[in-house]
Amino acid sequence: MKPAFKRLIPFTFIFIILPSSSFQESTEEIFLKKAGYYLSQDLLDKAIDLYLEVLKKDPYNFYALINLSSAYIKKGSFYEAYPYLKRLVRKYPERPESWINLAVCEIGIGDLRSAMKNLEKAEKLLDCPSFALYLHKGVIFSKMGKLEDAIRCYKKAELMNPEDPCLIFNIALAYDKKKDYKKAIIYYEMYLKKEVSQEEKRKVRERIEQLKLYLGR
Repeated sequence: MKPAFKRLIPFTFIFIILPSSSFQESTEEIFLKKAGYYLSQDLLDKAIDLYLEVLKKDPYNFYALINLSSAYIKKGSFYEAYPYLKRLVRKYPERPESWINLAVCEIGIGDLRSAMKNLEKAEKLLDCPSFALYLHKGVIFSKMGKLEDAIRCYKKAELMNPEDPCLIFNIALAYDKKKDYKKAIIYYEMYLKKEVSQEEKRKVRERIEQLKLYLGR
Protein backbone atom coordinates (compact mmCIF):
# COMPACT_ATOMS: atom_id res chain seq x y z
CA MET A 1 0.00 0.00 0.00
CA LYS A 2 1.87 3.04 -1.30
CA PRO A 3 1.43 6.50 0.26
CA ALA A 4 -0.58 8.88 -1.90
CA PHE A 5 1.80 11.80 -1.46
CA LYS A 6 3.59 12.71 -4.69
CA ARG A 7 6.46 14.60 -3.06
CA LEU A 8 8.19 15.20 0.22
CA ILE A 9 6.61 18.33 1.71
CA PRO A 10 7.59 20.99 2.33
CA PHE A 11 11.11 21.72 1.12
CA THR A 12 13.26 23.65 3.56
CA PHE A 13 15.96 26.13 2.68
CA ILE A 14 18.39 28.51 4.34
CA PHE A 15 17.35 32.15 4.62
CA ILE A 16 19.89 34.61 6.07
CA ILE A 17 18.85 37.89 7.72
CA LEU A 18 20.87 40.97 6.87
CA PRO A 19 22.77 42.12 10.01
CA SER A 20 21.84 45.50 11.44
CA SER A 21 24.05 48.44 10.53
CA SER A 22 24.96 51.26 12.91
CA PHE A 23 25.45 53.60 9.94
CA GLN A 24 22.97 55.19 7.57
CA GLU A 25 21.47 52.46 5.43
CA SER A 26 22.09 52.36 1.71
CA THR A 27 19.32 51.81 -0.82
CA GLU A 28 20.51 48.21 -1.25
CA GLU A 29 20.28 47.57 2.51
CA ILE A 30 16.78 49.02 2.62
CA PHE A 31 15.73 46.79 -0.29
CA LEU A 32 17.30 43.74 1.35
CA LYS A 33 15.50 44.33 4.64
CA LYS A 34 12.16 44.88 2.90
CA ALA A 35 12.71 41.78 0.80
CA GLY A 36 13.57 39.78 3.91
CA TYR A 37 10.31 40.88 5.51
CA TYR A 38 8.34 39.92 2.40
CA LEU A 39 10.05 36.52 2.31
CA SER A 40 9.23 35.88 5.97
CA GLN A 41 5.57 36.70 5.23
CA ASP A 42 5.41 34.45 2.14
CA LEU A 43 5.03 37.48 -0.14
CA LEU A 44 7.42 35.77 -2.49
CA ASP A 45 6.95 37.75 -5.70
CA LYS A 46 7.52 41.05 -3.88
CA ALA A 47 10.65 39.63 -2.25
CA ILE A 48 11.95 38.34 -5.58
CA ASP A 49 11.45 41.71 -7.28
CA LEU A 50 13.50 43.48 -4.62
CA TYR A 51 16.31 40.93 -4.61
CA LEU A 52 16.54 41.21 -8.40
CA GLU A 53 16.80 45.00 -8.08
CA VAL A 54 19.72 44.63 -5.68
CA LEU A 55 21.45 42.18 -8.03
CA LYS A 56 21.22 44.63 -10.92
CA LYS A 57 23.61 46.93 -9.02
CA ASP A 58 25.54 44.27 -7.12
CA PRO A 59 25.45 40.96 -9.05
CA TYR A 60 27.33 39.04 -6.34
CA ASN A 61 25.59 40.35 -3.22
CA PHE A 62 25.58 37.33 -0.92
CA TYR A 63 22.34 38.15 0.91
CA ALA A 64 20.45 38.84 -2.32
CA LEU A 65 21.68 35.63 -3.97
CA ILE A 66 21.05 33.28 -1.02
CA ASN A 67 17.63 34.74 -0.20
CA LEU A 68 16.50 35.09 -3.83
CA SER A 69 17.27 31.39 -4.26
CA SER A 70 15.32 30.67 -1.07
CA ALA A 71 12.30 32.57 -2.39
CA TYR A 72 12.37 30.64 -5.66
CA ILE A 73 12.76 27.33 -3.79
CA LYS A 74 9.81 28.22 -1.59
CA LYS A 75 7.73 28.82 -4.74
CA GLY A 76 8.90 25.51 -6.19
CA SER A 77 10.63 27.43 -9.00
CA PHE A 78 13.79 25.36 -8.90
CA TYR A 79 14.98 26.08 -12.44
CA GLU A 80 14.72 29.83 -11.77
CA ALA A 81 16.78 29.44 -8.58
CA TYR A 82 19.49 27.30 -10.18
CA PRO A 83 21.55 29.93 -12.10
CA TYR A 84 21.66 32.23 -9.06
CA LEU A 85 22.84 29.36 -6.87
CA LYS A 86 25.58 28.47 -9.36
CA ARG A 87 26.69 32.10 -9.22
CA LEU A 88 26.57 31.93 -5.42
CA VAL A 89 28.80 28.86 -5.08
CA ARG A 90 31.30 30.26 -7.59
CA LYS A 91 31.66 33.47 -5.60
CA TYR A 92 31.23 32.08 -2.06
CA PRO A 93 32.47 28.46 -2.10
CA GLU A 94 33.50 28.80 1.55
CA ARG A 95 29.89 29.32 2.70
CA PRO A 96 28.12 26.00 3.47
CA GLU A 97 24.71 27.67 3.06
CA SER A 98 25.50 28.17 -0.63
CA TRP A 99 26.05 24.45 -1.21
CA ILE A 100 23.05 23.40 0.88
CA ASN A 101 20.62 25.65 -1.01
CA LEU A 102 22.10 24.42 -4.30
CA ALA A 103 21.53 20.85 -3.12
CA VAL A 104 17.92 21.63 -2.16
CA CYS A 105 17.37 23.11 -5.62
CA GLU A 106 18.86 20.03 -7.27
CA ILE A 107 16.60 17.78 -5.20
CA GLY A 108 13.67 19.75 -6.62
CA ILE A 109 15.01 19.38 -10.15
CA GLY A 110 15.66 15.67 -9.62
CA ASP A 111 19.46 15.63 -9.84
CA LEU A 112 19.96 13.59 -6.68
CA ARG A 113 23.58 12.56 -7.24
CA SER A 114 24.74 16.13 -7.70
CA ALA A 115 22.67 17.21 -4.68
CA MET A 116 24.39 14.62 -2.48
CA LYS A 117 27.84 15.69 -3.72
CA ASN A 118 27.04 19.29 -2.86
CA LEU A 119 25.85 18.35 0.63
CA GLU A 120 29.13 16.52 1.12
CA LYS A 121 30.99 19.71 0.10
CA ALA A 122 28.97 21.68 2.66
CA GLU A 123 29.71 19.10 5.35
CA LYS A 124 33.46 19.70 5.02
CA LEU A 125 33.14 23.45 5.65
CA LEU A 126 33.30 25.33 8.94
CA ASP A 127 29.95 26.03 10.64
CA CYS A 128 27.92 23.78 8.35
CA PRO A 129 24.25 23.78 9.48
CA SER A 130 23.99 20.17 10.63
CA PHE A 131 20.19 20.01 10.83
CA ALA A 132 19.72 21.10 7.21
CA LEU A 133 22.53 18.78 6.15
CA TYR A 134 21.06 15.63 7.69
CA LEU A 135 17.48 16.51 6.76
CA HIS A 136 18.32 16.84 3.08
CA LYS A 137 20.61 13.83 3.05
CA GLY A 138 17.60 11.93 4.38
CA VAL A 139 15.38 13.34 1.63
CA ILE A 140 17.84 12.21 -1.03
CA PHE A 141 18.18 8.71 0.41
CA SER A 142 14.38 8.44 0.67
CA LYS A 143 13.94 9.44 -2.96
CA MET A 144 16.56 6.85 -3.92
CA GLY A 145 14.64 4.18 -2.01
CA LYS A 146 17.41 3.79 0.59
CA LEU A 147 15.00 4.02 3.50
CA GLU A 148 17.27 2.78 6.28
CA ASP A 149 19.87 5.39 5.34
CA ALA A 150 17.14 8.03 5.14
CA ILE A 151 15.80 7.23 8.60
CA ARG A 152 19.32 7.22 10.04
CA CYS A 153 19.89 10.75 8.72
CA TYR A 154 16.46 11.93 9.87
CA LYS A 155 17.15 10.62 13.37
CA LYS A 156 20.37 12.65 13.52
CA ALA A 157 18.40 15.73 12.48
CA GLU A 158 15.71 14.90 15.03
CA LEU A 159 18.27 15.18 17.85
CA MET A 160 18.83 18.82 16.85
CA ASN A 161 15.28 19.98 16.09
CA PRO A 162 12.61 17.39 16.96
CA GLU A 163 9.71 19.81 16.44
CA ASP A 164 10.42 20.72 12.81
CA PRO A 165 7.27 19.95 10.74
CA CYS A 166 9.19 19.14 7.55
CA LEU A 167 11.36 16.64 9.38
CA ILE A 168 8.39 15.04 11.16
CA PHE A 169 6.50 14.59 7.88
CA ASN A 170 9.48 13.11 6.09
CA ILE A 171 10.14 10.64 8.92
CA ALA A 172 6.50 9.59 8.70
CA LEU A 173 6.76 9.18 4.95
CA ALA A 174 9.95 7.12 5.21
CA TYR A 175 8.33 4.72 7.69
CA ASP A 176 5.24 4.62 5.46
CA LYS A 177 7.33 3.68 2.40
CA LYS A 178 9.18 1.12 4.55
CA LYS A 179 5.76 -0.38 5.48
CA ASP A 180 6.39 0.25 9.16
CA TYR A 181 2.88 1.63 9.43
CA LYS A 182 2.65 1.88 13.22
CA LYS A 183 5.61 4.24 13.37
CA ALA A 184 4.32 6.11 10.33
CA ILE A 185 1.03 6.79 12.13
CA ILE A 186 2.88 8.10 15.19
CA TYR A 187 4.76 10.67 13.13
CA TYR A 188 1.80 11.57 10.92
CA GLU A 189 -0.20 12.33 14.09
CA MET A 190 2.67 14.46 15.39
CA TYR A 191 2.60 16.36 12.09
CA LEU A 192 -1.09 17.12 12.48
CA LYS A 193 -0.30 19.07 15.67
CA LYS A 194 1.94 21.48 13.75
CA GLU A 195 1.00 24.72 12.02
CA VAL A 196 0.57 23.48 8.48
CA SER A 197 -2.10 24.07 5.86
CA GLN A 198 -5.55 22.54 6.19
CA GLU A 199 -5.10 20.85 2.82
CA GLU A 200 -1.93 19.11 4.02
CA LYS A 201 -3.70 18.07 7.22
CA ARG A 202 -6.63 16.68 5.23
CA LYS A 203 -4.33 14.48 3.12
CA VAL A 204 -2.45 13.26 6.18
CA ARG A 205 -5.68 12.43 8.05
CA GLU A 206 -6.84 10.42 5.03
CA ARG A 207 -3.57 8.50 5.02
CA ILE A 208 -3.80 7.81 8.76
CA GLU A 209 -7.30 6.41 8.30
CA GLN A 210 -6.12 4.19 5.43
CA LEU A 211 -3.26 2.83 7.55
CA LYS A 212 -5.44 2.24 10.60
CA LEU A 213 -7.99 0.43 8.45
CA TYR A 214 -5.20 -1.71 6.97
CA LEU A 215 -3.89 -2.53 10.45
CA GLY A 216 -7.38 -3.35 11.66
CA ARG A 217 -7.55 -0.59 14.25
